[in-house]
Amino acid sequence: MKAPRIVRQDESVRVVVRTPAELFEEGKDGKGRYAGGKWGGLYLRAPDIYFRILEKAGDKLVRLGDVAEVRFGIKTGANDFFYLEALPYRPVCPLCGEVHEEALTKEDESAYWEKGEHPPESALVAVRNGTGWEGYLEAGSLVPVIRSPRDLPDAPLEVHARDLNTRVFYPPDLKDHAQHYVSWGEEVEVRLSQGRNRGKRIKGYHNLPSVSTNRPWWRLSNPVPPPNLVCMMSYNDRFGFWVNWEALVDNRLYTIQPKPGVELKALAAVLNWSFVFLQQGLLGRSNLGQGALDFKVYEAEQLLILNPREIKGVEKEFAELSAFRVNEKGGKDRVAESILGPEFEKELLRAAKEVHLERLNRAASLQGS
Repeated sequence: MKAPRIVRQDESVRVVVRTPAELFEEGKDGKGRYAGGKWGGLYLRAPDIYFRILEKAGDKLVRLGDVAEVRFGIKTGANDFFYLEALPYRPVCPLCGEVHEEALTKEDESAYWEKGEHPPESALVAVRNGTGWEGYLEAGSLVPVIRSPRDLPDAPLEVHARDLNTRVFYPPDLKDHAQHYVSWGEEVEVRLSQGRNRGKRIKGYHNLPSVSTNRPWWRLSNPVPPPNLVCMMSYNDRFGFWVNWEALVDNRLYTIQPKPGVELKALAAVLNWSFVFLQQGLLGRSNLGQGALDFKVYEAEQLLILNPREIKGVEKEFAELSAFRVNEKGGKDRVAESILGPEFEKELLRAAKEVHLERLNRAASLQGS
């Protein structure tokens, strides 16, 4: 990316020259359409180190949307039905009227994931859904799901099925127990939780407006298959991009799918550096409770990163990365140090923290007033 030309700057004024064509290019989303630009945030509020990075690494920088696709995670429309947890015991089967002693409990199922293996597709797993229904489902109809930011560890920046408690009902076809579960879902009374009929009770999940457009209703629409990267859509003081190896992702999070020729860990490494976290603070909006930062898909696509196709050896840095915390004392930015040199590392880290601390402190002062 070509660095902007600063024609005047002092303690109170900064004049940045950018052509309409350059501003149009910066405002494109991942599909090449103009989605809008944050000129004030980038060119008026950005600290000096932002422009020095553009000068130092300008031709090495690309927009995230040019090398990856950013998407919302899955929206089930009926979490109580689609999200389940494995049980530590085996209940009486609502289909067979007996206890399946051969079925997998939570401990049994976790043992497969611990070994890096999928449970046998035909094996039954003892599960409970959000309404308290207990029974069995074929393992092939259950997929691990990253449901919330709480499922994302500080380090390492990787998420494995063995670390997740929730499964999503996503069968390729309906075996006996999955078919029985769907039939139960079509007969049970469901309370509407939104819309003008909120509070009204209807028969069957298939009649919920939020799932009725699925074909068939019990099949989730176009979930993004792993592996991919995961990031949050709203932030407080923790930032990061996680490699997701085996799970589907809830729509409280974003998925980042590398385009052909882009290696997953290389992309994760170039995303997890202070320059990206600094941009998030400049591009996002503090319109959520307690000063939380809201970050849209098109804003994520506009993030400038080192081109993962051209930067070699960065992925080795990934193993040493951890989530970026605004209030953390010290810390290192190994990506900045290895690519841009140690003279940029401390200043870039400090600038990223200051941008986010300003947001948090402003929110705290407004709460106290």
